[in-house]
Amino acid sequence: LALYDDDGTDLGWSDVTVGSWYMKYLRSGMMYTLLHGDGDADTVRPEEGIKRVEFLKFIMQAALMDHDKAFSMESCYDSPYDDVLAEQWFTGYVCKAKSLVLFDTYDNLFLPSNGTTRAEVAEAIYRMFKAEEWGVFGPLM
Repeated sequence: LALYDDDGTDLGWSDVTVGSWYMKYLRSGMMYTLLHGDGDADTVRPEEGIKRVEFLKFIMQAALMDHDKAFSMESCYDSPYDDVLAEQWFTGYVCKAKSLVLFDTYDNLFLPSNGTTRAEVAEAIYRMFKAEEWGVFGPLM
């Protein structure tokens, strides 16, 4: 996806610093409807880390934007892990992550509210690129 330039505004969020290095990334995420901030609040928390489920939503929604590929996001009606209930907003993303083995998990726990480390991000993206089923990227040789 192309990166939008910073437009010099706060994009409607009260917790950003206009002109900061991250503004072009926030604007791009907003323009592609990949980033919505914190629900009904006017915040986006740009200085904080990202939760596993937030990361999954972002990368999977970005992947869905390539309409020339075979990737699809199926509905998920079961609890994929003991700590992810079937009716949560992120269950479908977690089900897809489980089927692609994007994260190493233990004791059937996904830990959706945990922060995502740089190592986990790198590993998950690598696994996405490598996955043959993930029609957007793969497979790598």
